[in-house]
Amino acid sequence: MAHGLKRRLRGFTSMFSRGLKFDGRALQRLLIAPHDLRTADATIANDVYRGRLSLAGAVADIGTTSPFLLTPPSAAWQVELLCFSWLRHLHAADDAVSRIHARALIGDWIAIQGRGHPVAWRPEIMARRIISWLSHSPLYLEKADPGYYQAVMKSLGRQLRYLSRHARDADDGLPRLTTYIAMTYATLCISGLERLQSRVSRALASELSRQVLPDGGHISRDPGAILELLLDLLPLRQTYLSRDIAPPNEVIGAIDRMMPMVRFFRHGDGDLALFNGMGRTPTGAISSVLAYDDTLGRHADQAPHSGYQRMAAGETVLLFDTGALPPTSVSGRAHAGCLSFEFSSRNQRIITNCGTSPALRDEWQHAARLTAAHSTLTVDNISSAKFLGSSGGKTARGAAITGGPKSVSVSRDAGDTGVTVDAQHDGYRKLGIVHHRQFVLSADGHELEGQDRLTRSSRLFSRTRNFAIRFHIHPSVEAQIDRDGRTIVLSLPNKERWKFSTAGTTPRLEESVFLADPKGARSTSQIVITGQCGKESVVNWRLERDTVFGMNRIRDVKTGESAQAVMPATNGPMGQNDPSTAKKPEPKSEPRPETSPTPAITSKTRPDPRTRAKDTTPQTDKDKSSKRPLPALKRTKGLGLLPPETAQDRNKVRRRQPDKNTSSDQGDEKISAVERIVSRARSNKAPVAAPGAKNPEDKPASPGKKTEPRLTGFPEIRPGDDKKD
Repeated sequence: MAHGLKRRLRGFTSMFSRGLKFDGRALQRLLIAPHDLRTADATIANDVYRGRLSLAGAVADIGTTSPFLLTPPSAAWQVELLCFSWLRHLHAADDAVSRIHARALIGDWIAIQGRGHPVAWRPEIMARRIISWLSHSPLYLEKADPGYYQAVMKSLGRQLRYLSRHARDADDGLPRLTTYIAMTYATLCISGLERLQSRVSRALASELSRQVLPDGGHISRDPGAILELLLDLLPLRQTYLSRDIAPPNEVIGAIDRMMPMVRFFRHGDGDLALFNGMGRTPTGAISSVLAYDDTLGRHADQAPHSGYQRMAAGETVLLFDTGALPPTSVSGRAHAGCLSFEFSSRNQRIITNCGTSPALRDEWQHAARLTAAHSTLTVDNISSAKFLGSSGGKTARGAAITGGPKSVSVSRDAGDTGVTVDAQHDGYRKLGIVHHRQFVLSADGHELEGQDRLTRSSRLFSRTRNFAIRFHIHPSVEAQIDRDGRTIVLSLPNKERWKFSTAGTTPRLEESVFLADPKGARSTSQIVITGQCGKESVVNWRLERDTVFGMNRIRDVKTGESAQAVMPATNGPMGQNDPSTAKKPEPKSEPRPETSPTPAITSKTRPDPRTRAKDTTPQTDKDKSSKRPLPALKRTKGLGLLPPETAQDRNKVRRRQPDKNTSSDQGDEKISAVERIVSRARSNKAPVAAPGAKNPEDKPASPGKKTEPRLTGFPEIRPGDDKKD
C-alpha cells in the first residue's frame, strides 16, 4: 500500500514539475532506426506464422487468436511477449509475410492494451517495447498506409509521456537504467523531441555514473547486467554519431569500462560465469559485443569494486566471488554465494554454480539463490544471507537480500609457482563462525589446491556446528568414485580427466541440479564434504589433471576385434614390471631331434604371414580334429611378452574353447595376457576378470559405491518436477 501511494503521489506531483515530460503531439516522424545487436533467427519467424510462440522456455499455440488475449503459460513468457523482443526474428526474415504479420501484431496490441495494462505498462517493460519498436520500425512502417503510421506514432507518444512520469517507479538497477536509455533513443530517433535531448542525456549520464562501477562491473554484481547494458549502449553510441551529436562522456566511459569485464567473466567455453542472477548466456551476444571492442584491452585479474577474482593459468580458468552483498535496492536477483567459485578447463566447465533462469517457477528461483546452490561452504544448512519476505522455504520472486556478509577481505599473491588467493567472510557471524577459503593454482594450470577453514569469532559461541562443502559439477561431466574410495574421477567430454581428492576426509557424490539450462532444471552431481566445527576446522582438497590417463588412453576391446587394433604402438615399460601380467615360466621340455627349433620372433623380424601357415611341427589327433581358425595376436617386447618358441607353444597360448561335455569348472580358461593389459589400462574401471572364473580376490562391481542421491540444502523439489516449465 505504501509503495502504491508513493507511486500515485509521484505521478501527481510530476504534472506540476518540469521533469522529463514528453508531448505526444510533437511527434511527427521517425528519423533513424537503431541497430539491434541481439541475435536473430529467421527460422523462428516460420513458427510465428503458424501461430506457435516459443518465448522464455514456454510455448503457446495461439492459432488465429491474438496472443494478447491469451492466458500466458508463464510470467516470463508474458514479459517477453509484451517487450516485443521477438520482432527481430521477423525482421531477419524480411519478407512480405513477416511485414504483414508484424503490422497486425502491433496493431492488436495498440487496440487491446494500448491504453493501459497492469503488466504491459510497467516502466521497464514499456522501455524495452519502445526500444524494439524503434529498432525494427522499417519492418512494419515501410510502405505502411498513413493511418497506420499515425496510430503507431500516437501510441509511442502516449507511452513516452507515461514513461517520463514514472521512470523513477521502475526497480532500481538495470530496469531503471533501461527506462532512461529508451527515452534517450526516442529523443534521437523521433523528430520534434530535440529540445529534450540534453535533459534526457544528463539523466542517463547520472544513472550510468551511479550504476557502472569504476572497474566496469554493475552495482547489482550480476555479470549478465553488463552484457545487457552493452547491447543497448553500443547502438546508442552509434545513433548519437549518426545524428552528428557527440555522445556524453559518461556513455563512452561506461562502455570502455565494461568491455574488459565481459572478458573477465568469460570461461573457456565462451559463456559468462553463473554469479548473482546470471543464467544462460544469450546466443551470439558476447561475439556481437566484442566485435565493437576497438581497444582489445586485456582484462584485469581482479575486480575489487565488483568483488570478484580471476585466476588463469595454462588452459584453466577459475572465477572467485569475493564480494559483499549489493545494495538492498538492487539485490532482487542477488545470490547468497559469497566465496563460491567456478572452474573450467579449455572449453569445458567442470565446477560451477547451479545458476538460474527467468523461465523457472518461484520454488526453483528461490533454490537457485541459496548458498547450497553454489560451490562453497554452508553451516548447519543455512544460507550466508537472509531473504526478505521468505517463509516456509519459499520467497517471492525478486525479493531483496540482506543480513549477509558485511566484512569480506581478500589478498592475492602471484609467483613463479602459481597464483594464491585468500579470502574470508563473516556471513555466519550470528553463529560465531568465520569462513576462510584459499586457492592455489599452479603455474601450468594442472593443479588446484584449496583449503576451507572455519574459526570461532568469539569465545561466547561454543556449540558444535555441522558444515558441508559443495562442489557442483557441470552436467556434461561424468563423475564417479575411484577404486580407492577417496578419490572422485571427473571425465570431461573432451577426453580430459580430473581427480578430486581430500586429506583426512572422504568426499561423497550426491545428486544436484543445474538450473541455467535453457530447457529447465537438469540433473547433475555434486561433491560434498561434511564435518563438524568445534573451535577450528580445516579441510584441504585438491583438483588435479590426470595427465597419465591422457597419454596412455586405450579404448575398450570390442567383440570380434583383434587386440592389435587397440594396443598402442609403443615400446614403453607398460606391463613389463606388472606381476599380474608377467608370463609365468613354463617347465623346460627336452628338445626334439627330429625337428629344428623355430627361431624367436622379435619386433624387428616378423615372419611372413604366408610362411606362417606352413608349420612342420607334428600335430596330434586332437589338434587335427579341431581346426578352428583363430587370429594370431601380435606381441611386442615393449609390452613385456616373450614370443613363443615353437608353433606348438603358440597354440598353447591361444584361448581354448571349453568342451560342451565337461562341467563349467573344467571349462574355465584364464584370460589372455594381452586382454589383461588392455583391461588394466582403463584406469577408471576395475580389472576385468575371466568369464566364469572363481577367483576369491575378484569382487563383483558393487552398485553401492555412490551414496543415495539427494538434493541437500534445497527445498523439497526434484529435478523432474520442473519439466513442464
